[in-house]
Amino acid sequence: MKIALIIIGIIVGLVLLWCLWPLIIVSGLGVLLIYSGNVVGIVLGAILVIAGISIMFPWFHVLTDPHVDSGPRGPHG
Repeated sequence: MKIALIIIGIIVGLVLLWCLWPLIIVSGLGVLLIYSGNVVGIVLGAILVIAGISIMFPWFHVLTDPHVDSGPRGPHG
């Protein structure tokens, strides 16, 4: 029973990793840079965290950039 739970846990973990890898890797690097403590690291880290979130959730761009037009474009652009 315990072995089955471990196998299920590994499978679920791999599926989550496969689905969320941009968020985990990019935002993870960003968090590490923020914790580094220097100003450049904090700025780069914040950019990476936002980039990781926006890779996962395209609508995040709309929230952060007011110039994004989400409507369909007509023949006149």
